[in-house]
Amino acid sequence: DLHSFPTRRSSDLAEESAEDIAEGIGWNRAEIRGCMETIYHYTGLETLALILENKTIRFSNLCRLDDPLEKYVSIKKTTEDNHRLHNERENMGAFCFVSCWTHNEDESIPMWDMYADRKQGVRIEMPVDMFDPEFNINFRERNTKPLFTIDRKNTMPEFFDIDYDRIGDPALITEDWRVEIGNLGKYKIRDWAFQNECRFRVFGFRHKEEEKAFYYTAADVRKTGTVNLEYPAKEKAVYFRLNDGAISMMRIIAGPKMSDGKRVLLKSLMEKYNISEDRVRDSRFTDRRES
Repeated sequence: DLHSFPTRRSSDLAEESAEDIAEGIGWNRAEIRGCMETIYHYTGLETLALILENKTIRFSNLCRLDDPLEKYVSIKKTTEDNHRLHNERENMGAFCFVSCWTHNEDESIPMWDMYADRKQGVRIEMPVDMFDPEFNINFRERNTKPLFTIDRKNTMPEFFDIDYDRIGDPALITEDWRVEIGNLGKYKIRDWAFQNECRFRVFGFRHKEEEKAFYYTAADVRKTGTVNLEYPAKEKAVYFRLNDGAISMMRIIAGPKMSDGKRVLLKSLMEKYNISEDRVRDSRFTDRRES
């Protein structure tokens, strides 16, 4: 049937399938419970196809997001005579890369319309612990010295909730002249609160002579005490690899206005990537009389 998918809520299926998933991928119950916190992402069917094919999630820099304010920070500068300090607005979006999700289990009509191909796309549900810890975003084929070393084997994106109390541009330089890069990509004005957004984030910095950036978390940068802000990443987006367990737990909701043609394509993706029908359902806003 091209016109409908199962209608049960994905949360109704999570607990009953967790043990089966754990057994299938060789995890114990404690490991699977650690992945049970799930988040949601609205996107187009084409993007879903790329996620499944490449097993990656895209991180875009702040300059490419729909909120025009969050790429700006306030930086202290001295006047030309070096006698007075003043604050200047700076666009630092090219340093910060994020993947945006939501905590809202309930479907959102605005989110369907804004981010899921005008209700013709999908909403995917994934565990928070979705990335492969063996993936090294900073791997180089030739011997290149990183900007600084980190405590962990590889950089893993940090995960946090958006703060909707943005009033003015957050300060990038603290009162004691430390760089607080973590203020970038963290705050939004309250007009965006309907998103209930959570996100993953990394920061990209280049050596002067390097074309490709190195990526770190805010905590990594904070431990160094300082960082060179002259050379942002040139990439518009970077990709982090998903772990196999997260892909096995993915659940999909078909958009309320998804056409029959797109449903054929979704069915094809389900068959190609072994996604069972109990992991896919129609939106609760789908008008079945039009099906």
